[in-house]
Formats: sequence, C-alpha cells, structure tokens
Amino acid sequence: MKDSLKIKCGLLMTLSASTYLNGCNYSSEKLDLKAYQIWMSGEAKQSLMEEKTIGDYKFTLLYKPAAWIAINEIKREEPITDPSEIIKKKITELGTMNYFGLKIESSKLGYDPFKNVTETERQMREQFFLYDLQKNINLINGADTVPCSLYNYEYNTFPSAHIVLSLAFDSEKIGPLDKTILIADEVLGVGNIYITFDKEKIRKIPELNI
Repeated sequence: MKDSLKIKCGLLMTLSASTYLNGCNYSSEKLDLKAYQIWMSGEAKQSLMEEKTIGDYKFTLLYKPAAWIAINEIKREEPITDPSEIIKKKITELGTMNYFGLKIESSKLGYDPFKNVTETERQMREQFFLYDLQKNINLINGADTVPCSLYNYEYNTFPSAHIVLSLAFDSEKIGPLDKTILIADEVLGVGNIYITFDKEKIRKIPELNI
C-alpha cells in the first residue's frame, strides 16, 4: 500500500459573509487576524483537542473552526498583501458544516496498524478505512444523531505510522450542546469510541474579526 491514500471530496456551500461561526455559539470575544493566529498556535490546541486511549490505540480529535481552516489553507499558498477578502471567500466556500480532524495511532511506540498484521487483516483494514468507516462515524448532539457528510482519509508513516481523517457534519442539525463523536470500529478490536467536546469549551472559541 502506498504511504498516502486519499479520498478527496469537494464541497461548496453558500453562506452569508456576515458570519464566520460555522454553526456554533462561539465566544463574544473578537480577535483580529494576528491575534487569532496567536490563539490558534497556543490556546487552541488545548481548547479544541480531546484524546482517548483504548487498548493499543490512541484517538486524537481536533475541532476545527472554519476560520482556522481558511487561515491554514492560505498559509500554504503564496504570500498575499491583504488576506481578509480571501479568508472571507474561503470561509464562505466551507459553508456551515462542523469540521473535525481525527488522528488514529498506536499507543505502542513504532507499531504500524497496517504492517504488524497478517495480509488478510491488512486488506480488511485498508478497505475499512478507505471505504467503510464514514458510515460508522456519527456526531451525537442531544437526542440527534448526525451522520458524517464529508470524509477524507490519509495514511502516513512519518514520523510514525498513523491514520488521519478529516470529517464534517451538517451544522443545521447540530444545536449548542456537548458534541460527541461516535466511531464504530470493526477492525482494530476496540469497539465503539466516544469522544466528547464540552459545549463550554466551544463557547470560548473567539470570533475572527475581519
């Protein structure tokens, strides 16, 4: 299997340019671009990340505001004089989805979830993560269960073997409650994985003022 396997999904949704909150009740605090970038590189990692270790595997879930995604995409492009309009455009393209990043890695140092198994198990895992896992991922919000609408998979081996998933859920079905991501595993032997973001942590996310 190649070191990198990806399923790329395109998404373009319209959104009023007057809001950049990605369907959530964020903090009333507003930060300019520089301050927001400082927050992203510091407090955000603690505020928006949850981890859970089950058996031999560690699951790290990162909540990603649309403004954060837009800024990171721009940083990978050529330098620009005034990024405000480009950021607004990218946020509009991202729509009102709720975005998450999920990293799956072994809790054992140097263990590769695709190489330290039989060939049959490797093929089953590859099939599951490439094509089947999306239907096994849901966001639980109060009494509502929201399916994963956007799924991107990548397998990396550097600096250590891990699986990276980009996930998105329809925010029109998501209220201002705790957000629990349910991952129903079928190949790693860990069963159902529940990772919860406290609504108060999400409310503390500052708004990007541009």
